[in-house]
Amino acid sequence: MKPILLALPHARSAAQMKQVLAGASLPVYGSYASGAEVLAAASTLMQGVVICGGLHDLSPVQLARLLPAGFDLVELLSSGQIPAQGCSNLVSLRLPLNRMELLQTVRTLAGSCGVAFGAHGEQGRSSGEKELVAQAKARLMQELQISEPEAHRLLQRHSMAAGTRMADIARRVLSQGAQALRRGLA
Repeated sequence: MKPILLALPHARSAAQMKQVLAGASLPVYGSYASGAEVLAAASTLMQGVVICGGLHDLSPVQLARLLPAGFDLVELLSSGQIPAQGCSNLVSLRLPLNRMELLQTVRTLAGSCGVAFGAHGEQGRSSGEKELVAQAKARLMQELQISEPEAHRLLQRHSMAAGTRMADIARRVLSQGAQALRRGLA
C-alpha cells in the first residue's frame, strides 16, 4: 500500500482526516502544512497519495505537477471551485466530503501499486496520454452535451471504478464513444 500524506494547512483538519483514514485502516505517513514540506517528504518516497486542501504556497495543480512520478493527489474542492484540468495524477473531490467516496478513492489510489491513475512508473506522464485524455473529453463533451470539468470527472470516476489509468479509459471512449461508459466496458 502506498503511503498517504496529508497536505492540509490546519492542524485540526489534518487530525480529523487522519482519524477518518485510520478508522478505515489507511495509515497516514505524515501531515504537512505547506507544499514545500510535502515535496520534501515525497522526495524520500518511491510513491504515495497526497490529500490536499488549500495550501498557502502551492495550488493542488502545481503540487500535482511537482510531485515525483508514482504519486497521486486528491484535491479537496470547496463549493464553487472548478476541478483541475490536465493532470493525470489528480483526482478532485468536493466538500463536504462523502466519507465513502473519499475512502474508496484513497483505497484505490493507495492500493494501485502502479496500475491506476497517475502511477507513472519510470516513464512519467507522457504527452501522448495527456492528448488521449483531452481527445476523449472532447468526444464526451460533444456526445453527452456536458462541460469539460464534467467530462473529466466522468473519466476519473470510470478510471477509479475500473482500477485503470485514465488514458486506458480515454482509449475506450475514443474507439467506442460514450457508449463504452454506459455499457460498463470502461
